[in-house]
Amino acid sequence: MRKYLLSILVVLFSLFIVFPSSTASAANGKVTLKSYSYKGQPYVQVVNHPNKNAASKMNKALKAHAVNAASVANSSDIKQNKDYYYKTSVQTAYNKQGALSVVYYSYVYTGGIHDMQWVESFNFNSSNGNRIYMKDFLDSRTKIVRANVYLQSILEKRSQANPGSILYTDTIIDIQKGTFFYNDKGFTLRFNPYEVAPFSEGFVDVYIPYDIIVNGQNTAPVKPQKPQITQVSGVLASDIHVYSNDLKTFLGTLSTNTYDRDSIFNEYGTYGSQYNRLSIWNSYGNYGSSYSSESAFNEYTSTPPVLVYKGEVFGYVTSNTYLTNGILPSKLLTFAESL
Repeated sequence: MRKYLLSILVVLFSLFIVFPSSTASAANGKVTLKSYSYKGQPYVQVVNHPNKNAASKMNKALKAHAVNAASVANSSDIKQNKDYYYKTSVQTAYNKQGALSVVYYSYVYTGGIHDMQWVESFNFNSSNGNRIYMKDFLDSRTKIVRANVYLQSILEKRSQANPGSILYTDTIIDIQKGTFFYNDKGFTLRFNPYEVAPFSEGFVDVYIPYDIIVNGQNTAPVKPQKPQITQVSGVLASDIHVYSNDLKTFLGTLSTNTYDRDSIFNEYGTYGSQYNRLSIWNSYGNYGSSYSSESAFNEYTSTPPVLVYKGEVFGYVTSNTYLTNGILPSKLLTFAESL
């Protein structure tokens, strides 16, 4: 009897990503910027723009950062100690093709081993002055998944290339507050110290090509390049094991015997209980939470639990339908009973 072990879930979308118009205030889409300072805090302003309303909207936001920074820098909390400080700097990260990206860096010291550092970006359609946020172009689940899978694959590659480094390879993009700036063919995510690496690593940049979001290239570090058991008969469901993505933690078997202590379908057993930390059904655990990068129920992760048959990884247990060789947790029992 011929059977396919997994039904590969493929979701294809025709997507069009919305980015700032290529029409700009100058022939090359570049605006003119001038540097200023407000009570010691730097900022930039758009000058000689043909659209005064557009320039006004951008300038208001760009100056507001300096005004707020000056307020903190001159507050009693900072002034109480001569060693304390609050400083900022500004960088024009992109300025062409009708898009403007300005990045502000903040450095504050109020005691301790080192100061705290963070970055904030201001991205505009420089033709009309409208501010652009990441959620404006990562505006669908599909695009968010693709961007996150690519981000995690890049961090994983960097980690493997530098064994001594520490990178949090399960990082997920903060769509609401994440810092980014434009590039000619994509955008760059800039992470603060501690967000994806220790303080010693400084700011960490990851470039995301638009093509990845539009075309959905599969760049995740997928363990099973193809199903290892595609046409078989007589496979026992109990011989199929579930492991954590790093293959270090056993998470049960697909045995359909609900009295089997190792079965993930035994609701009273270790691996089938909704309360045990080793169960994928524990919605508060690492392997069942919708937020954990190791979970079968995280729709965005690229590192969910894996399925193993006789020592070979052949698929994922995942709610991320964009991972190759993935099967939804809700389909596991049907799959196991079909063997």
